[in-house]
Amino acid sequence: MRSKNSYRPQNQHPDGLVQSRKQVAEQHYQQVRVTVQAMLRRGMKPQEITVPVVAKEAGVSVATIYRRADLFTIVQRGNPAIQREPHSHQAKARENAGGVHFRAQSHHTGTLRAR
Repeated sequence: MRSKNSYRPQNQHPDGLVQSRKQVAEQHYQQVRVTVQAMLRRGMKPQEITVPVVAKEAGVSVATIYRRADLFTIVQRGNPAIQREPHSHQAKARENAGGVHFRAQSHHTGTLRAR
């Protein structure tokens, strides 16, 4: 008898993993689409349709909506004024580092090396 864990996506062959991810992507697309459609039918004001609100109601993470252009476009149809947020945490890290990026500590010397 096979373990129930053997059916998890990360334990499948590459084809099964690809198929699983495609299914999840399609499921997220449908969840976001239906959620925005329902919000518009309810008569919500466009400015009330935001990524966090849609994410919470659709059961999809905010990061997933921002990361995938197709999902963000659906939200943007409900609220045309919404803008995609840049990766502000990466930009702030670069500003704070003064343009110098550090790698992990060297195993031999224990010092940081600049790129």
